[in-house]
Amino acid sequence: MREQDGLIETRRMTAAGRKLVRRRAEAGELEQIARGVYCRRTAWEQAKPAERLRLRIVAEAHRRPAAIVVGLSAAFLYGFPRSTGRPLPEVVELGSFSGASANREQGVHIKHVGAWMKGPSAESDHCIRRCCRE
Repeated sequence: MREQDGLIETRRMTAAGRKLVRRRAEAGELEQIARGVYCRRTAWEQAKPAERLRLRIVAEAHRRPAAIVVGLSAAFLYGFPRSTGRPLPEVVELGSFSGASANREQGVHIKHVGAWMKGPSAESDHCIRRCCRE
């Protein structure tokens, strides 16, 4: 099982690898962060809320290789300051270039970002996407 950025992805695993991850999750060794993305339960339990949010954002970005991190999620990864006393965002915001309309899963909001994001102005968002995967 290979970890990347503290996360374990089942997408690229063999059936035997996915079965091992599932068994370790059932045994309480792993915590599911997103569909097909896990981390060690001890790391999740010891993580502060900001680190848990970072793990969730990165996990959702790993799940959707064509998506980009946008909105408050992107601002959080960039380290932009939040207003004092404001809670951390509960929803992970991702952008998609596909023609699909906005989509919401539990805890994830996927927005159609349109053609205007495909130009040079999208460079910083692409950087976030690359950084999440390195």
